[in-house]
Amino acid sequence: MGWLIGFYIEHAFWLAEYPEAVQDQAYGDADHVLAPAALNLAAGTATAVDGGYQVKGRWSWGTGIVHATWVIAGCLAHEADGTVIQMMFLLPRSEVETVDTWHISGMCGTGSWDYLIDDVFVPPPERAVPFLGLLDGTAPSATQVLRRWPGGALDSR
Repeated sequence: MGWLIGFYIEHAFWLAEYPEAVQDQAYGDADHVLAPAALNLAAGTATAVDGGYQVKGRWSWGTGIVHATWVIAGCLAHEADGTVIQMMFLLPRSEVETVDTWHISGMCGTGSWDYLIDDVFVPPPERAVPFLGLLDGTAPSATQVLRRWPGGALDSR
């Protein structure tokens, strides 16, 4: 369970980089959010459309997905001008399909199943944040001291 809790703690820091209105939506009346994130950014694509992005893909090893309330999905976002940006999209768990692929005895409790997102609309900037902004404290909500922590440096190996 320590493995799973470690991921959830890291992702709670990431969630703090989203705009406060999104955090309020995600937390609601709860005192915590369980939001797994898969970092294989090439597993998903997001296409810029009027008012947001259409997100689709399949991610492996969504540690904690079976317990999740929200999901953070990394994608290569294709902008209207042709540029591609690494983005992290926050979606309610109800908009994500899980695939039971985690058949391992040692860490079965982590619930690290695959997950699918099939052409779901996500509105920015509310629920779309640049990936590097989550790591280096430059995300739109990184205005408070706690939110400017150098997560990338702490994670480097």
